[in-house]
Amino acid sequence: MQDAQAWNGQVPRVFSLAADRVRIGSDESAELQLPGLDGVHAEIVHNDQDEYVLVRHGKVTGSFGPGSSSVLRTGARLQMGQWCLAFFREEFADHGRPFGGRSGGEFAYQRPQRDPRTGALERDGSTYTR
Repeated sequence: MQDAQAWNGQVPRVFSLAADRVRIGSDESAELQLPGLDGVHAEIVHNDQDEYVLVRHGKVTGSFGPGSSSVLRTGARLQMGQWCLAFFREEFADHGRPFGGRSGGEFAYQRPQRDPRTGALERDGSTYTR
């Protein structure tokens, strides 16, 4: 069935990935509870490189690489049972530094950045201090 035919006309639900680990499944302990899936069908982990990684425990298909875990990119589709999810996050043109921005480049001085999760201030564009 095509997506346009399957759409019921309702606005899709939005789930924010605020925690560093979000379990997806039918279990009551899952942060994202979706009936009809395994207790913990999959997890999305926010790692130290500021990437969101899909860890599959049950059958998950979609627009990402093979294996038991895959880095998610904006627009990735995840199909789990009857559920179709899409992953979106703010993206920046400059991926040379964590959390956006550049190290080096057009200017000799780059303003230090703070890690948005810990508040640590970087020293040299790649090293963080608390």
